[in-house]
This record gives sequence, structure tokens and C-alpha cells, in this order.
Amino acid sequence: MARLLAFFAALVALAPVAHAATDAGVPPTEVGAKELTLETGEVLQNPGERELHEALLSLDGRDRKFAILSLIAEPQTYLQVYLDADQRADVILEYQDGSIERHFQAVSPVLALEEVVPIFERYRRDDPTWQRCCEWQRVDPAEFQGAEEPAN
Repeated sequence: MARLLAFFAALVALAPVAHAATDAGVPPTEVGAKELTLETGEVLQNPGERELHEALLSLDGRDRKFAILSLIAEPQTYLQVYLDADQRADVILEYQDGSIERHFQAVSPVLALEEVVPIFERYRRDDPTWQRCCEWQRVDPAEFQGAEEPAN
């Protein structure tokens, strides 16, 4: 688990910041602008509701295990989901609020992928009710220390 968390943190820290306007017409540097990063390397700038929904439901737990919706202006602030093919019924849902010191994981209820979609949609719209979906537990930053990136 610590390896997975470290992988997510490293991925978001290294994610490129785009500088072009998006299809939604919102410049990526605008406050609240977001990007969705998939394990495939695909990055969607300011995804709309339909794009977000399709991207999340395309996760298969094999080639597409995770999605990260991050603030472009503050890439260490994000919501992420991880799906393992063997555990299709439940996902790992986490968020980070500006630093690794403020990294949290949903501990209850157990969520299915379909239940995560509306949470991501509320996060995308900057609706603060997204956090009310679950009980959150802070992840100790020591879990990130010395963790190796998983082998492909």
C-alpha cells in the first residue's frame, strides 16, 4: 500500500502543467482549473462532466488502474482513485490538500467505482460537499518515505 501511495504522490508531483486554453474555454492557470491524469498517460485539461464520467468508468484495474484529478495551479492538491482488477467491487479513494502532510484515504464506506464518479464530479465543480461522502483517515507521511515505485 505504501508503494502505491508513493507512486501516486510522485506521479502528481511530476505531472506536466499545460499552458494552452482548453475545450471548455477555461485557461489552465485559472483558479480552480483542473486536469485529469490517467495511468495511460492521457491528460484531460478541465474535463467536462461527460469526459470525467467516461474516463473514470474506463478504469479496468489492469491497464487503467488509476485516475487523478488535480488542481493545475497547485498539483499537490488532488483527488485520486485506484482500482485493482481483483477488487473490482471496491476502490481506494484518496485526496491530498496541498502537501503530503495532508494526505487522506477514505476508510468507510467501501466504495464501488460507480459511486466514486459523483464524488469526482463534485470535486471538479469545487463543490465542498465531495468530502462528506466518506470518513477520511490521514495517511502518515512516513508511509511515503523510502517506498519504491512499483515495477511495470
